[in-house]
Amino acid sequence: MPSRAALITSLILSIIMVAFALANTHTVEVSFVFFRTPPYPVALLLIVTFAIGVLVGVLASFGGRKKAEKRKQSRSGSVPSPPPDPPAPRRGSPSNDSSDGGSSGRSTRGPGSSGSGPKA
Repeated sequence: MPSRAALITSLILSIIMVAFALANTHTVEVSFVFFRTPPYPVALLLIVTFAIGVLVGVLASFGGRKKAEKRKQSRSGSVPSPPPDPPAPRRGSPSNDSSDGGSSGRSTRGPGSSGSGPKA
């Protein structure tokens, strides 16, 4: 979201641009390489040119933000890390879980325990 200062600056520049365009109401013909327009009021050409400039600026800003976002993701690692293993049960506490949390392959139960859970 733009800051308040940027918004006020944009508003002031827009008002100045519109005032300038309305003060120049005579018609002109635009020639560019092989392209020629019929005579249009200078105000209309200035407003259209300003709008095109704003559009190009917004698109350039959007592309820059996307690149920055991709760079940020690549620095932090774009692949999310797996959830942490559940805590291992305390020694001596009864548990029906036959897994040790997947962390070391050893049982976290006391000595002499087979790690396969209670036997029936």
